[in-house]
Amino acid sequence: MKYNKFIIIAAFLTVFAGVVQAGSKKTKVFLYGFAASFNDSTVYFTDIQAIDTATVQTRTKFLYGRDNYSYQLRDYLKEHGCATPTCITVFALKQKNIEKKYINLKKKYTGKNYVVKHLTSSEFKYVPVVYEDDDAPEVDKKAEKAKAKQAKAARKQQREGAMPPPPTGGDQRPM
Repeated sequence: MKYNKFIIIAAFLTVFAGVVQAGSKKTKVFLYGFAASFNDSTVYFTDIQAIDTATVQTRTKFLYGRDNYSYQLRDYLKEHGCATPTCITVFALKQKNIEKKYINLKKKYTGKNYVVKHLTSSEFKYVPVVYEDDDAPEVDKKAEKAKAKQAKAARKQQREGAMPPPPTGGDQRPM
């Protein structure tokens, strides 16, 4: 009996998790890019840039399309002679936080055996990534609710003995 309660709760939570979707909001973010190549010792830093219309997921505080921002930097560097750049884009919601991240990463590469190249905002500028609602999975709440209700009724009938238990998966040969 104890296990049945846990199974019911787990099933409910699974259905509920599928129905709940993370929201998003347009906000101002600060970001910069970093690029390195495993083929040489040159690393690239962009200026810290502000984007006023970036989309951030409200629950996770993650920047929507962060991979696309890195692709923008990669494509720019490929056009300007860096054959195989590996790029990252670092972002923060507050300017002082991004400045700390920028200084910490720059310290790791300055004064070592790396050639540090700086890309100004006039050379490279991020373009805001447009948020599309098509990326979010569509959930039919009524259909999900009906499925959950049917599953609950089936479990109840099975507990009361109205339905035979499901096959155990053993030998199913006719006698």
